[in-house]
Amino acid sequence: MAGLSYRIAEQIGFSEEDRKWIHLAGLIHDVGLISTGERIEWVDDGLYNVHNHAFLGARLLSGIGIFDHVSTTVKYHHIPYRFGLGTTYLEEKVPDESHIVHLADRVCAQIDWKKDINPQLPGVIQDVHEKKDVFFVPHISDAFLKLSDNGRIWKEISGGWHMNKSRLPVFSPGSPKMEDVISLSRSISHIVDFRSSFTVNHSAGVAKTASTLASLAGFPESECQLMLIAGYLHDLGKLAVDTSLLDKPGALTPEEFQVIKKHAFYTHRLLSRVKGFSKINAWASLHHEKLNGKGYPFGLKGKDIPLGARIMAVADIFTAITEDRPYRKGMGREEVLQVFDAMVRDGSVCPNVVNLLVDNMELVNYVLRESLEKAETEYLLFKSAAL
Repeated sequence: MAGLSYRIAEQIGFSEEDRKWIHLAGLIHDVGLISTGERIEWVDDGLYNVHNHAFLGARLLSGIGIFDHVSTTVKYHHIPYRFGLGTTYLEEKVPDESHIVHLADRVCAQIDWKKDINPQLPGVIQDVHEKKDVFFVPHISDAFLKLSDNGRIWKEISGGWHMNKSRLPVFSPGSPKMEDVISLSRSISHIVDFRSSFTVNHSAGVAKTASTLASLAGFPESECQLMLIAGYLHDLGKLAVDTSLLDKPGALTPEEFQVIKKHAFYTHRLLSRVKGFSKINAWASLHHEKLNGKGYPFGLKGKDIPLGARIMAVADIFTAITEDRPYRKGMGREEVLQVFDAMVRDGSVCPNVVNLLVDNMELVNYVLRESLEKAETEYLLFKSAAL
């Protein structure tokens, strides 16, 4: 969908810089979709529900530096044109960028990407024809229809064009204050975690646990701060995973687990685009690697897994098994020890890091509980806006 948004903007004549922002908006347009059961419904008077996921997404993005630029695009990406009435909403201008993402989103939602798209295209194109002026802005519809005359666009999009790194906007923290980068990464973790009721405070718990373990391991303060950032961002790739899988209370099928596992690679891919984040990237994206070589995404083994990633792995596991989930209670100390003892014996996790955790269990657990409670409060405040 992001790729189609980019191409429509290109067809209209947007600058390269603006096309990149539109592409980014397309990538993250549904960040506010925190409920898998949400459905978009239009009321008779045509007013848009301000508690819809698009508005919630805009609220999240507006507080995050680089994403603030696309928050309005995301906010209004489901507003229909309605013969010109949709150019504004409650006296605020609805930008063409929102209408571009809207059209691209509606088009891609009609296509079954698991099947040959060619037989589906005539119906999709006819639908845009029929909804021109009613749902879609005329000149944006025309741009899409002209673009559709070139069959290459569909090959590009169905072939995963959106993963072409050369098309992604490149963002760098530059030289901001460390506390600003930490704040930014924490806000991004909200986008990741708030998508599932199971993980609303997970990244906060992992971040605090990992940074505490790093400090106990003798990392300098500067690297403990990097560990905190890595913890907030360790599940960034889950933005590419359907929320129905994230919210599944029971066991995943082998096929579903393979989809979930891809999030670590996506995290690596996304963070590799940020200048100066190489260490953060390694610690964040390699937290599912195992010393015995049976982990993912790269199957690294032994010394190829940096200590920071080993710490992150233990922090992630400790947080996951001790935090309460809607479908089960968190484990107590003895159960935790049994889990880690088994994982050390089969070569999954680093024994030195586990020993560090065990020797300082009371401190680490206190830090974890405190961070989980704070994150839970932040989630409830955010979610209350949707009630």
